[in-house]
Amino acid sequence: MLLPEKFYGKPSCCRRTAEKWVVILALRYGEVVHPSIRRNHVYIATGNLYSVPKRIEDCQKEQNHTDPTQPDKCIEPENHSDSVMALDLDSGEIKWYKQLGGYDVWFVACANSTNPNCPIGPSPDYDFGEAPMMLSVVVNGRKKVDIVAAVQKSGIAWALKRDNGKLFWTTEAGPGGTGGGGIWGAATDRKRVYTGIVNTGDLNYTLYPSTNITTGGAWVAMDAQTGKILWTTAVPDNGRSNPVANGVLLAGSQNPRGPIYAINAKTGKILWSNKTGATVFGVCQ
Repeated sequence: MLLPEKFYGKPSCCRRTAEKWVVILALRYGEVVHPSIRRNHVYIATGNLYSVPKRIEDCQKEQNHTDPTQPDKCIEPENHSDSVMALDLDSGEIKWYKQLGGYDVWFVACANSTNPNCPIGPSPDYDFGEAPMMLSVVVNGRKKVDIVAAVQKSGIAWALKRDNGKLFWTTEAGPGGTGGGGIWGAATDRKRVYTGIVNTGDLNYTLYPSTNITTGGAWVAMDAQTGKILWTTAVPDNGRSNPVANGVLLAGSQNPRGPIYAINAKTGKILWSNKTGATVFGVCQ
């Protein structure tokens, strides 16, 4: 993540090298970055914070007993955690960003701890576990809009305009959680945006367009123009990275037997599955 001087005291955005610039951030869960040559942008999504200055903790402690302010006074403008960002391809400078996580200070050691040294909550661990995807959609049958879409561990899918980061659509694809929510990979075929929902909290989850309920994970397809959920298919095992090609969505599983699934991208019907003998976290397209 990128936290300039006002937030943490020392600039940490980027540094010049023989290779032009290096951004100081940690990409998680096998994420990649996507450049747009025409706009001279590169798009990234960031993780949660591990610590904050005391003044921010004090602010959140006070806010936990009141209604949150809008905009959230405990989230400084220079806090780019849980964000989608566009960076200048030449310099690495921030062109725009959209902070989408709120206060989120989380790490594994404090996941189930009452240790007073752990960060004050709420700390949902709603970082981005999937890389942003670039696509273009047609609005009202004629106007093309270039967007970048990403799915968060909150279970919320976001589509932002590539020019300025303004919200284009947002959809709750499924339940969030510390393990997801959306995690390990999403896909698009320019008609639909696909994600796996892990549902680590085993919450009740409706399988659209039916009214059937699952408490496990699922695969979700959303209309790329509107974000409307088109179908949801229950996952026999928690799902993993989801590439799509030739109308078929391929999805893995963390089950030790390693089933891999081929799914009709239009309808969500499972076409076939096969065991690989090992956990499948990603599938090559």
